[in-house]
Amino acid sequence: MYKRNRFTASSRYNNRTSSNCSKRKIINYLKCPTPTIGATGPTGPAATTFGQFYRSTATGVLAANAIIPLLTTGPNTTADLVLTGTGGVQVNTAGLYSVSYMASAEDDLSASQVSFALNINGGAALPVSTMTTTIFTSVSFRKQPRSNTVLLRFAAGDVLTLIVTSASANQFFNGPNAASITLVKIAD
Repeated sequence: MYKRNRFTASSRYNNRTSSNCSKRKIINYLKCPTPTIGATGPTGPAATTFGQFYRSTATGVLAANAIIPLLTTGPNTTADLVLTGTGGVQVNTAGLYSVSYMASAEDDLSASQVSFALNINGGAALPVSTMTTTIFTSVSFRKQPRSNTVLLRFAAGDVLTLIVTSASANQFFNGPNAASITLVKIAD
C-alpha cells in the first residue's frame, strides 16, 4: 500500500535549525529562530577635535610679519578651537595636530614673491611652515593658492596665526578664498 509522507514542504522547513535557516533559501523565513545578539563592544575614542577657519574676503595690503586675519569659523568646528580677536586660532586642548593651511597671495605692486608661514604665540615663523608663491608676471597666475600640511604640538591656550614673512610691504591676500587653516587633533 502506498504510504503517504507525513511531512509537508512547509513543515520540513519549519523544523530546520537556525544554522540550516541561514544556509538555505527559506520559503517561510518568518519561522527561522531569531539570532542571539552578543555583548556590546568597548566604547570608541572621544570625539575628534577639529576646526576650520578662513577668510573669504581680501585683506588689502599687509606689511611684513603682519597676521593674515581669519574671520570665519567653518562648519563642525569643536569648542576646543576658537578664533581670537586678532584673527588667530586659540587651541584649548593640548596635543599633536595636523595643521593644513592655504593662502592665495600676490604682491600688489610688482611681480615679486609672497611668503607666508605659521607662528605660535606671536613667536618667530615656524621654518617648516614657510610657503612662497611663484613669481608670475600674469596677475591671474599670481593669485593661485599655495597650501601645506604640517604636524604641530600645542599646549592648551596656544594661539596659532598665519603671518606674512615677505620683506615687501605690499602683500595682498585676495578672496574669495584668501586664507584658511584646518586643525585636526591626532594624538594627546
